[in-house]
This record gives sequence, C-alpha cells and structure tokens, in this order.
Amino acid sequence: MSAFKARSGASAYCVSYAASKMLVDCFRVEFVERGIHSTVAIPGIVDTALMQGALEADPSVFPDRAKYASFADSGRLIDASRVGRFYAWLLTSTSDGEYDEREWDIRDESHHEHWLGDDPLFGLRADER
Repeated sequence: MSAFKARSGASAYCVSYAASKMLVDCFRVEFVERGIHSTVAIPGIVDTALMQGALEADPSVFPDRAKYASFADSGRLIDASRVGRFYAWLLTSTSDGEYDEREWDIRDESHHEHWLGDDPLFGLRADER
C-alpha cells in the first residue's frame, strides 16, 4: 500500500512503489494490443529482513515503527513463502484476462482457496508448529 499512502521516514520507498504502479498502468495502455499483460500484486506486510530492520529502527528515523511492531506482535506479518505461493499462482494459474483485470491483494480472501488452501494467511499451519 506504499504507493497510495505517504509514510514518514519512508519517502523513497513510497515514491518507488507509486512509480511502479504508474508504470503498470502505462503498460496496460501501451502494450495490451501486443498481448502483453500487466497487473499489480499487493503482498501485504511481509516478514522480511527489511521489515525486521524497520522494527529495530529508532522511532525518530522511522516514526511508523510502533505501527509495524503492532503487526508483528499480533502475528499479522505475512511469511515470505506465502507471498511466493501467491505470486506463483498469480503468474501461472490465472488467465490473461483475469490476470490484468484488477489489482491483486494477498489479503483478498476471494482467491485464497486457489493458492492458499486451508493454510492461514497469517501464522503457521498445524504441520509447521
């Protein structure tokens, strides 16, 4: 969501995401007639090294630290392997028309059955505990 919401301490990050979003919109207009399809995939708040660094940042440098720490503390960071499963499904199992008809948010439960199955988006499956 960094393309849509300005955050203190994350200017470069937000601007790069906003530019990526516009690039996809331009590709949709310029290349669709050539059969090139584009979409936006929103991975949510992912448990990565970058996120861990943000959680350790001084609040004077990254004022949103407490907000993201609350996501971590409540188990609402998404494991990177689940994001990988989401992207793999999106890239290999959706039709061209379905792929580029909308922006894909990992948290949208309407497609979870196709790639997530019975696994929870947040937390661990029973066999991972």
